[in-house]
Amino acid sequence: MIPLDSGTASEEDNDEIPPEESHVVEAYSDSDWGSLKTPEKEVSENFHLANESFNVLDWLCQGNGSQCLRVTAAQTKAFVDDVCGLTYFSQQKEWVYDSWSKDKAKAQVSLALVAKSPIAMKIMKAWAQVMGKTAEHELISVSTDVDPLLGEVFTPCFWSFGKKTHKVFYSTDYGLTEFKVILEGACLFIGRPVPDEGLKNFGSFCQTVCECESQNWLDECQHHGWAVLLKKGEMLGIPAGHAYIQVCVEETHGLRILKGTRRGLKASKDILQARIQQWPELQEHRTGKLLSWANSV
Repeated sequence: MIPLDSGTASEEDNDEIPPEESHVVEAYSDSDWGSLKTPEKEVSENFHLANESFNVLDWLCQGNGSQCLRVTAAQTKAFVDDVCGLTYFSQQKEWVYDSWSKDKAKAQVSLALVAKSPIAMKIMKAWAQVMGKTAEHELISVSTDVDPLLGEVFTPCFWSFGKKTHKVFYSTDYGLTEFKVILEGACLFIGRPVPDEGLKNFGSFCQTVCECESQNWLDECQHHGWAVLLKKGEMLGIPAGHAYIQVCVEETHGLRILKGTRRGLKASKDILQARIQQWPELQEHRTGKLLSWANSV
């Protein structure tokens, strides 16, 4: 096994995150995460992929529980077809390929490719149909019309992973509830809540995760979290503030949407506060502004 921190950070990571907290990106070897190249049935047998919810509203009402949300491809088909049919999506992929070709030594991971406003509005309108009206009432966010800086946090983003890559996320972005849709390819996601001691010293928690070997992380998530293999068309809901690793056996492209949730907002505030406590300079950036917004909701 190799430590989770043996790669380099992606250039597309949030520029407010200090170097010490940069998410870890790397290509994995056949002897490590490459051992996960198994059919879904075998992965389920190995990691007990049972800690998941299939009902959006029930999952949102659990707050910051230990379950992830899994929405089937049948439920998202119209939405995924619409997004994949966008010329903008094809253009994003072309940009990604061009970026990867310029630096072949770097792990092929591109994140936070923010959708332009007209496209974002179209995507969010279609996504709301997947979530349903009742579930939508549980979600909160900031409009770019109200605050352009904070509103951009809630703007849908495209992401891409090359073949045999993985990435460590020390928490969901900005501690918010995170939704990831697989547009092409397949990904294994393995995560767990950030423990209370991790919130007290977030830097130490990040270091611990970096030094954690892959099998130990799998064991931890099997007992305290969740693991799920997603294929094209499926959507994953990650509870606010959970730490997770994303492993891609094949080239994969997807969409990420961040939301605050009424029952998960405390977990979001805890993560934001933990980040600011570790890196006080974040108070003057979006992290601090988001915390102020969350405290006012």
